Parts: sequence; structure tokens; C-alpha cells
Amino acid sequence: MEDKDKTNKQFSKELKQLRQRIAELEKFEAKYKRAEEALQSAYDELKEREKLYRTLVDNIDLGISLIDADHAIVIASAAEGKHFKRPISDFIGKKCFREFEKRETVCPHCPGVRAMATGQPAAVETEGIRDNSSRYNVRIQAFPVFGDDGRATGFIEIYENITERLQTQKVLQESELQYRTTLNSMGDAIHVIDTDFRFMLFNDAFKQWNEALGLETDVIGRTVFEIFPFLTDNVRDEYRRVFDTGEILMTEENTTIHGREFVTETRKIPIYEGGKVTRVVTVVRDITDRKQAEEALRGNAEQYRIITNTTMDGFVKLDLEGRILDLNETYCQMLAYSKEDLLKMTIMDIEAKETPEKVKKHLKEIIEVGSDRFESRLRRKDGYIIDVEISLTLLRQLGHILVFARDITDRKQAEEALRRSYDQLRETFIATVNALASTVEMKDPYTAGHQRWVTRLACAIAKEMDLSEEQIEGIRMAGLIHDIGKINIPAEILTKPGHLSEIQYNMVKIHPQVGCDILKEIKFPWPVAEIVQQHHERMDGSGYPQGFSGTEILLEARILAVADVVEAMASHRPYRAAHGVERALDEISRNKGTLYDPDVVDVCLKLFEQGFRFD
Repeated sequence: MEDKDKTNKQFSKELKQLRQRIAELEKFEAKYKRAEEALQSAYDELKEREKLYRTLVDNIDLGISLIDADHAIVIASAAEGKHFKRPISDFIGKKCFREFEKRETVCPHCPGVRAMATGQPAAVETEGIRDNSSRYNVRIQAFPVFGDDGRATGFIEIYENITERLQTQKVLQESELQYRTTLNSMGDAIHVIDTDFRFMLFNDAFKQWNEALGLETDVIGRTVFEIFPFLTDNVRDEYRRVFDTGEILMTEENTTIHGREFVTETRKIPIYEGGKVTRVVTVVRDITDRKQAEEALRGNAEQYRIITNTTMDGFVKLDLEGRILDLNETYCQMLAYSKEDLLKMTIMDIEAKETPEKVKKHLKEIIEVGSDRFESRLRRKDGYIIDVEISLTLLRQLGHILVFARDITDRKQAEEALRRSYDQLRETFIATVNALASTVEMKDPYTAGHQRWVTRLACAIAKEMDLSEEQIEGIRMAGLIHDIGKINIPAEILTKPGHLSEIQYNMVKIHPQVGCDILKEIKFPWPVAEIVQQHHERMDGSGYPQGFSGTEILLEARILAVADVVEAMASHRPYRAAHGVERALDEISRNKGTLYDPDVVDVCLKLFEQGFRFD
């Protein structure tokens, strides 16, 4: 009996231990199940994120590859398949230098080699080769990939087909060359000024004129009145009249430069943009010799005969009714008539059909004022119409009108070619900016919309600050592509939903300099590259990439900086919700004078008070 009790106690004890063990196992099983569910959830999230990243990568029109240290392709994006017209599975495991440049060894310019060696991003522009042997221009960027031990295990390569961009640049350069050639082929001194009377452009004859007279030739950005201090206030009024009315003005000036007396004939020609005159082309001709010839005509018959027969201009003597009394051989050659035929005609007989009334008006006016000068059109014997510049002088006592006519057909055609070349050059600039803006748009749709809205606000600020149309246009061009440098940043960083690491943030901070490097080779008529480079600089020097402060920063860049901050804070981003306009305006108001230009901030706040909105 005692043994039985002992056995029962032992059994109860073991049963209790077994139950405890079962309870522990049940707890462990529940814990294991929860861990398994968490692991499955993390795996599902990882797969979903991988799917998202793959979708993003495959929808970017940039070739993206993951390449190991032996230059074997591990992953390739859909864009590469489209570019080479092959399934991306064909690339996996193969050497990048064979697939992309048809080489048997590593490319000597390979940015991946540099990226792995230095641990820093590297880039190069080169030629790629397709399977059909066709070539294309490409920009390649390489970003090192590191293992757990901190050593480079490969690199991410991003390539962009830049063939179209280079072709656009070539067209731009050819257009500019044509523009310059046309300008420099003209013998008259020519310069172009903006609405602030500042020089924007000049030709070789202008430079030679200044050099011969001991005047400055470094004139771009300076005013007409700085370079030519002898100009009268009337000249300023004449320029303002051309800007305001759009009419062409022709004037004569008696000028003494370094003791030498000149008579110059000046034509001020408006150039329109958007229905407004934004520039004036000034054509200056030295007519000292011609004026001396006219004086000689008045006083000496023999000199009159010599001059009329030797001058390069056509000469005609008229009576007060416009009948031709005498003329020189140059005038006959100009119109392809014999002298006998012309002596039977009036000046109106050889005018083109649209100009006789204009000539009658000038003949009438000359009797009152004694001299006149204008442009007209004459019809040659063969029917060809030529443009001429007419100078009339009245010899009142003799009742004669002396006419000097210069054939300016070539000059008028050159002026028209100059206008067309300028328009073409401007259209090419705009096409270049749009092409660059599209490049950013493909990389980051958030940046694309941001650039357009920043541009709208920046231009509104500039207009309210009474900046010139030229400056506003420069801001517009820079604003549309101010984030072009972000094509150098991987898309997963641009669209990262969380905070960036220090390395990732430093990569983002280089985008203004990258943008400047991309744009500086394009010869914009505005400082677009510098504006893009400086749009993250701050008034106290705390900005980047150069740490500029105060007026070291271009005014255009200071305007763009304020517009950039306001739009960025007011809008939604992948990594945060929109802060709203009110908070954005509070940011620039609180940091006015410290981070942001106070004048720009005041104007920006005023615009929003007056109803400016991004929507």
C-alpha cells in the first residue's frame, strides 16, 4: 500500500511537470506563430516595396543597371530593354562593356571603376553602340554600392541618351554663328541695348570704331551713356521714344571726340517681344565726308561737278516739282536707266508704287525746313525694287533740291536676316530649356510641377519689383530648369518617403552645382547657369553650394530662392504632407534678412495678400 501511494505521488508530480511543459510549448508556439506572421508581413511589405521600386525604375526613361565588381550586369531596367530592343533578361550576367559599348575589356573611361575606387559618384559623357552598330551620345553616372564590411561590391549605373540635347546645342551654336556672321558683315557700327540702355551686343565695326577713337570696348552690361559721355539728353529721349512708340528714328549728330569732329547718322530700330519693344538696334554711320561734300556743293560749281561724278552715292538735282535736272552715273547704274531716260522723268516716276505720296510729303516739307532725310523704295528699269536712303538739301536761292541716294538693299536684307536669326536663336533657347525641363519631368514628376509653379511666382515677384523684361525672361528660363541637377540623384532618394540619411542629403545638396555644370556650356543670353547654381544660397552665407552671402548672390537667384521655399513648403511631397501656404509665408517672414532677401520677401507677401495662388 505504501509503495502504491509512493507511485501515485511520483505520477502526479510527472503529470504536473508534463502539463507545465505543454503550457510552455503552447506559449512558444503562439510566440513562434506571431513571429512567423510578422516575418510574412515584413516579407510582403518588402515585396510590395520592391514592386514599387521596380515600377518606378521601369517607368523612368533612363537606363538603370546594378553591376557587380566584375562588371557583370545583375539588374537592368525596362528602359534599357526598350533602348536596345531586347528583353532585359538578355543582359543579366553579361559584361556591361560588351553589351553597351561592344568592347572586349573594361571601358577606359568607366565611371564605375572610379566610383568603386573613390567611394564617390562619378560621371562621363561618351558614345554607346547598339547591336546594329548605330551610335548614340550618352551621359553615364555611377554610384558605388557597399557591402557590410564597407568595401565597394559594385555600382549602380544610370545612363541618359543625350543625342537630342547635343543636336539642339549644335543647332544653337550654328544659329548663333549665323547671327554673328550677319551682324559682323555689315560695315556700319551696330549695337543692341535693353530698356535700361545697357549694351547687350555689338558688332566688329562698333569695336573698331571705339578702338580708333580711344573709347572703351568692354561695354557689355554697361550703359550707352557710360561709354559715350558726350551724348546729349536728347539721345535718351529718342531711345525712350523708340521703346514707347516702336517707331524707327533717324538722326544726325555733330560730335567732337578727342578733338576730332564727326557727323554721324544714327538709326534706332525697335525689336519686339511679346508685343513690346524690349531692345533697340542702333546703326551708326560716319557721314562726315558726305556732309562735307554737300557743303562743297553749295559753294563751288567745279567741286560740285567732281564730287557728283566721283561719290559712291547716287546724286540727283531736282526742281521744286520733283523733275530731274541733273544726276550722276552712280544713280543711273543704281536704277539701270540711261541718263537721257532719267532726265525725262520726275522723281515720282521711279518710286515704288507704295512710296510716291511719301516722297511728295517730304518734298513739301523740305521747302519749310531746308533739309530732310528718310528711307524710300525705287523701281529699277528691270522692275526690281531696291531700298534707298535719301538725303535732301534745299538750295533755296537756286530753287533746286539736291538728293543723295544710297542703295541700302543689302543692309535691309541683312537687318531682316538679323531679325530672323535673333528669332531663331531665341526659339532654340526656348526649345533647349523645354527639352531640359522634360528631362527632369521624366525623372521626378514632383520636381516638374514644382519648377513650373516656382517659375510663375518668381516671375510675378520680378515683375512687381520692376525688373527689366530681359531679367524676367532670364528668371523664367532658369526657373523652369532650376532643379535640372536632380537628374544626377537616384529616383529612390528623390521619392523616399522617410528622412534622408546624411549621405543621401549631401547627394541632394550637390544638385545646384550639377545643374550649373549641365547649363554652363549653353550660351544663354541670360545668366541661367549662375541663377541655377545659386538658388539655394542664403543671405547669411549658410546656403550651398558656395556659401555666398548678401549681394554676392544674383538678384535673380535671391528671387528664385524665395519662390522655391514657398512652393516647396506649400506643396505635398512623397516624404511629408503639405505644410500649406500660411506656414510657408511665415517661414520667409521669420527669416527675412537672415536667410532671404528682405525686399523679395516683402514683395512675395504682398502678392499673396493681393490674391496670388498656386492653383
